[in-house]
Amino acid sequence: MAAYDRVVEAGRRDADLAEANRWFEAAPSPPEFVENWAEVDERLWGSMKRKFDHDPIPHALRLRCPQLAIFGGADELVPVADSVALFTAAAAHPDRGRRWPSSCSRRRPPRPRRRRRPPRPGYLDALTRWITAHAG
Repeated sequence: MAAYDRVVEAGRRDADLAEANRWFEAAPSPPEFVENWAEVDERLWGSMKRKFDHDPIPHALRLRCPQLAIFGGADELVPVADSVALFTAAAAHPDRGRRWPSSCSRRRPPRPRRRRRPPRPGYLDALTRWITAHAG
């Protein structure tokens, strides 16, 4: 988490990508983080640093459409239990946030050098049911 915290701090200081790279390289990082950081370009960095301290709840409160919040139960960067409680309260409906054990909220296409992990059992079925029920 220290490596991630260094990058977050660079984003909070509105550092450009070159400075963020210096912060990243300042200390050892776990292989997973090194692999993910290798994909960061100027465009992605600009997006990332805007999201570090973003509070989505005010936006969720303004939405007047069905909402589905999906959280990865094993996500180390998102306070999952707190987030589920906040989104549930914002949506005023008990089924608006669900946790999927040992999943991650950042679902991306697999990289060629990585073995793709399948979604947890029931995840895609629940997602399909929710979309079908709310898509009209």
